[in-house]
Amino acid sequence: MAAYPLHGEGNGEEAHEGRHDHMAKNTVVRHSGEGKAFWLLDSLYEVKASGEETDGAMTVMEMTIPEGMGPPPHTHPGTETIYVLEGTLRLHIGDEVFDGGPGSLFHIPEGTMERFEPTSTVRLVVTYTPGGLDKFFAEAGEPAQSHELPPKSDSPRMSTASSRSPHGTASTCGPCPAARTTIRWERGRRREPGARRTGPLPRRRTSRSVRSRSA
Repeated sequence: MAAYPLHGEGNGEEAHEGRHDHMAKNTVVRHSGEGKAFWLLDSLYEVKASGEETDGAMTVMEMTIPEGMGPPPHTHPGTETIYVLEGTLRLHIGDEVFDGGPGSLFHIPEGTMERFEPTSTVRLVVTYTPGGLDKFFAEAGEPAQSHELPPKSDSPRMSTASSRSPHGTASTCGPCPAARTTIRWERGRRREPGARRTGPLPRRRTSRSVRSRSA
C-alpha cells in the first residue's frame, strides 16, 4: 500500500502512520443508542454527527417523531436532506407536496420553505449543511433519559429558554406541533412574542407520491 505524506512531509512508514492519525481525528463512528439525544415535543432527536465533529461540514440527526408532530413552515440557511427509515410522512416543499415512506429521500435546497407531517410514527435520518444545527436541538429540548420516545405530555411546547440558530440570522424553527407558527431565530436570541408571524398553513396545490414516481 502506498504511503501518503502528511501535509506533504516525510515518507514511508512514518508518513503512513501519520496519515492514519490525521484520518482518526476526522472520523465519526457512532452506533445505535450512542451519542447525545434530546427529547422535544414528544419526539426523540439523536445526534449522529455534530457540527463540531465534522469540522462544521454537516450535522446528522436521527429523529423519531410521532404522527402529527411535524414542524411548521420554515426555511434553513443551508441544505437539508431527509431519508426515511421507518414510517410515512407528507412533505411540503415550496408549492409541492410529496408522500414518502421507507427508502424515500428528499433533498431541500437552501432557503426553501418547507414543512412535513408524519402520517405515522416516523424515523428519519436528516443531514444539515453546514453543520451546527445540533446546538438548536440541545437548547430547545432536554437531555433524553433513554434513546426512546419520551413519555407523552399533555401539552408539548417549545422550550422557553433562549435558543439560537447556529448559522446566524435564519428563518428556521425546530419541530413544533401543528401550531401554524413560524418562529424566527436571529443572532443568538429568540425574537419577542410580538415578532411571531401566525397564519394558515400554505394550501396544498399538488400531490405527488415518491414511490409512484419511481415505479
